[in-house]
Amino acid sequence: MKKWGILLLVVLGGLLLGLQYFIRKGEKKIVMQPMPVSTEQPLGVALPPATTGYNTTPELAYNAGAGDYNNLVLPNVPSTYKGACSGGSLTDIVSSHGEVWGYFTPKSFISFEFKENETMYNFIGDYVGCLAAARSDVSLCETLPAEGVGIDLNFSPSFYCRSRSGQIMFYAYLLGKNKDYSVCQASLFDVTPDNLAKITVSDYCQAASKGIESVKEYMTKAMPEYAKEIKRAYPVSNSDCSGDATCFSGFRSYNAIKSGDASICPPSPGGASCAAFITRSAAPCEPIIKDMSKVYCGYVERLKKKTGGYIGMSSEAMQADIAQKKLQKDRESLQKKEAEKGMSEVNKKVKKILGKE
Repeated sequence: MKKWGILLLVVLGGLLLGLQYFIRKGEKKIVMQPMPVSTEQPLGVALPPATTGYNTTPELAYNAGAGDYNNLVLPNVPSTYKGACSGGSLTDIVSSHGEVWGYFTPKSFISFEFKENETMYNFIGDYVGCLAAARSDVSLCETLPAEGVGIDLNFSPSFYCRSRSGQIMFYAYLLGKNKDYSVCQASLFDVTPDNLAKITVSDYCQAASKGIESVKEYMTKAMPEYAKEIKRAYPVSNSDCSGDATCFSGFRSYNAIKSGDASICPPSPGGASCAAFITRSAAPCEPIIKDMSKVYCGYVERLKKKTGGYIGMSSEAMQADIAQKKLQKDRESLQKKEAEKGMSEVNKKVKKILGKE
């Protein structure tokens, strides 16, 4: 009986050694997450009141955004969409700005390429532009960054935002459904200085306030040499578009706003702002988030494959994490060998005890 008791203790001791090894293995700590998805950073700010603080000089009719490329802030509009992948919700995308993507992400960070960043900013501009249309407040675009070091205004999210919402609200201005004078001013932002000299902004906006036919007549008289271009800019029929897709889209938006029927808005992305303005709802803007998330997740996956799963951290941090994981692996290997050695000794003792019986 004593031998059996000793045998039991030896076996239990061996099991204890093996158990300790697996416990240590289970206690492995994650030093750094490859994909930061913190939601502690606030998603945005309350929507600002409407403003008309644009410069009266027509060449400067566009009011540049006051947003910061180092601290992207979006309007605080709830979204229930969880993302096309883990970490792909709107909150996650905004939280990862400056680490995973962005024009001014530190060069040492593992992040998106320039063209991918440009695409992401366009999505952001498109989304906020849609929200601006829903609120009928184009000044919302000023919360986004505009110019930056090496970043032209025309390629900024603020500008892209206004290109979406401003056009829709200018159609509403022509129809008497929006009284924001700054929207009328901003519609001249791409007119050359030579042509601007041929018109007066106050006269132009007065004509626009009377309707699309009125403003088209005013512009045609001021610049008869651009009669065809003016028709496409202020279409009152499909024939005015001369096959131009952008003109057709604008004409559909104009008619949708005129009738108040969101179902006849053009397809997205431009159609989202049209539908948002008519319904006064952010719901038509949700598909933009879904499209943005799908593209974002694709970029993340590409980068992870390229770097072995690392993203949104400096190359130094990546190397440190690799070294830490190697050290952890070496420790586990050593612990496994020690456990196997202990079990081997237990087996020898068991055989010895059983051999004496």
